[in-house]
Amino acid sequence: MLPKGPRSDHTGPVITIGETMVMMSAPGPLQQAAVPIDPIDTVGTGDAFVAGYLAERLASATMDTRLRTAVAVGAYLCRSTGDGEGLARREELETLGRLEPVLR
Repeated sequence: MLPKGPRSDHTGPVITIGETMVMMSAPGPLQQAAVPIDPIDTVGTGDAFVAGYLAERLASATMDTRLRTAVAVGAYLCRSTGDGEGLARREELETLGRLEPVLR
C-alpha cells in the first residue's frame, strides 16, 4: 500500500471539450480556453494534458495554473508529429503564442 498523500483540492472531473476549452469542478466550476494552434498531430495530447496538470499539482500550483499549463502542454505537443517528440519544456510553454508553424 502507498501512504496516503496530501488531501487533494480536486473534487470533480476535468473535461476537455475538443479544441475549444476545458472545464473542471473543483470546488466550483473553472474554465480554461484552448490555445489557438494549427495542429499537426494530436496523438498523445491527452497524456500531455495530464502530465502538465500533474506537474503543477506536484508543485502545489493553483487550479487555474494547473489547467493553464495542462492546456499549453497539450497544445504544444500537437505542433509536431508523434506522441512525445514535441513535448515542451517549461520555459518553452511561454513562447507558445509566438511560435512559427512547424514545417517537416
